[in-house]
Amino acid sequence: MIFNVGGAAFKPPVLNPSYPTDVQIVESSFASATFQVVISEAGEPAEYAYQWYVNNSPVSGATSASYTKTNLSSVGTYIIYCIVTHPAGVVTSRSATLTVLSSQPTYTYSGSHELIK
Repeated sequence: MIFNVGGAAFKPPVLNPSYPTDVQIVESSFASATFQVVISEAGEPAEYAYQWYVNNSPVSGATSASYTKTNLSSVGTYIIYCIVTHPAGVVTSRSATLTVLSSQPTYTYSGSHELIK
């Protein structure tokens, strides 16, 4: 789709629908997860502005094609996506799920026991 604005032709970029990808990671103050948005068909002109969001809130300073969330020291789930702004309009990436898992082992008691000799 091409848009004409003031005599200039603009074509919005097409994002790869597989990015950013979902991530599962174990909690740690050293843990991090990196997300990226991939343009599969370039827009015309090739001018892009990026803004990353975590749980629908913009991340300050996260304005490139990739974003790294650091210090994943708390168990939780986050929804992460990127909005790409172009002269022809705005394109939103798929929403990725970041799942931070507990570093503690989980035990399940079945209610029965057995004596091992």
